[in-house]
Amino acid sequence: MSSTSSTYLPDWTIGGADVHTALPGIVSAHGSSAVIIGGRRAMAAAEPRIRGALEGSPVSVTGSFVAGDEATQEKADELQGADEVARADVILAVGGGKMIDLCKLLSIQTGKALVTIPTIASTCAAVTRVGVIYHPDHSFSRHIFRNRPAEHTVIDTDIIARAPTVYLWAGIGDALSKQVESPFSSRGLALGHSDRVGVDISRRGAEPLFAHGAQALADAERGEASDAVREMALTILVTTGLTSVLVQHRFNSSFAHAVYNAHTTMPDAGNHLHGEIVSLGVLVLLTLDGQFAERDRFHDLNASLGLPTRTDQVSVGPGRLDEFTDRIMDFVRPEEAPTRSPARWSTRRCSTSTPTRRPARPNAPEAETGRPRAAAPRSREAA
Repeated sequence: MSSTSSTYLPDWTIGGADVHTALPGIVSAHGSSAVIIGGRRAMAAAEPRIRGALEGSPVSVTGSFVAGDEATQEKADELQGADEVARADVILAVGGGKMIDLCKLLSIQTGKALVTIPTIASTCAAVTRVGVIYHPDHSFSRHIFRNRPAEHTVIDTDIIARAPTVYLWAGIGDALSKQVESPFSSRGLALGHSDRVGVDISRRGAEPLFAHGAQALADAERGEASDAVREMALTILVTTGLTSVLVQHRFNSSFAHAVYNAHTTMPDAGNHLHGEIVSLGVLVLLTLDGQFAERDRFHDLNASLGLPTRTDQVSVGPGRLDEFTDRIMDFVRPEEAPTRSPARWSTRRCSTSTPTRRPARPNAPEAETGRPRAAAPRSREAA
C-alpha cells in the first residue's frame, strides 16, 4: 500500500470591515473571475463589500445568486447549469454552514476554486473539507469531501458581530465539543501523525470559550467587533476547523453530535440550533464517561451563557427519555458507546449545586431557526 499522503491546511485572513480589500489578491491566485453565492441575509450584509473590493481590480464578477436556505444536490445542479457559474474561475461562498457546504458541492462538481466568506461564526464549515448535504425536505442526505479545504477563508468580524447573536451563542456551544469528542473518540488508539496533531489541537480548543465567551456575546449584542469577538470567531471557525481537517472523520465528532442527530429526529422537539443541542451532548458525554469534574466545569459555562443543561430545556421532557436514549444510541458507533445509560442523567442537572436561573437564549430570525423534524439520518452530522 502506498505511503504517500497530502495534507492541506486552511488559509485565512481575518479583519474588520476593510478585510475584503484582500480579496483581489486572494482570488487572483486562482483566476480572473468570480461568482458570488450565498443566503439572503448573508448576501445583503456582505455582497456590497465584496463587490466594492473587487471593483476596478483584475477580478471580474460574473454574477451573484441568493441560493435559498438549504444545501441540496438539486440546488447545486441548478447552479452548475447557470452561465454565470460556468464563466467564473472562483466560487465565493457567502453565509453560514449550509451555504458554504452547498458551494463545496458545487466546487466539487465544477472543479472550480472556492473562497469562503462566513457571515456568522456558528460552525467550522468555512475552513473544513467536509460538507453536509440534505434532501429538499431538510432531511440528511450524505457527507461530501473536497480534496482540500477552501482555497482561502476571509473572516469579517464586523459582519459577524452585527449578525444575530444567537449564531455566535450556538457557535460557542458547537465549539465546546471538540475538546471532548476528539480525544474521546481516539482514546487508546495508535494515532498517525496527522490524527495526533489534530487531537492535540483539540485538547485546549475550548479554553478561549471559557475565557472570552461571555464578553464576546455581550459585545456582539452591541454589534461591536471587539477582541473577544475576534477570539471567538477564530476559535469557532479556525481552531475547531484545524482539528477537523487533520483528523480522520471518525475522530471529528462522537457522542455529543449523536445527541444532536437524535434530537433532529424527535417529533415536536422544538426549534433549536445545532450548537445548542451539541453543548448539551457534551455534558451527556462527560457524565457517561465519568469525567465529573470536567462535566461540572462545562455545565457551569453552559448555565452562565444560557446554553442547555437539561433535556427539558430542548423540548424533551421526562416522559420521552427512553425514546430519546434509543435514538441517541442509533447514532453511536459500538466502540464509542459509554457504559452508563443517558436516561440516568438527562433530566437532572449535571452537578449537585443549587439550580440557578438560566439566562435568556438570544433571539434569532424565525426563518433561520425553524427546523422541520426529519426522518432519522443514518450518519452523524459533521462538526
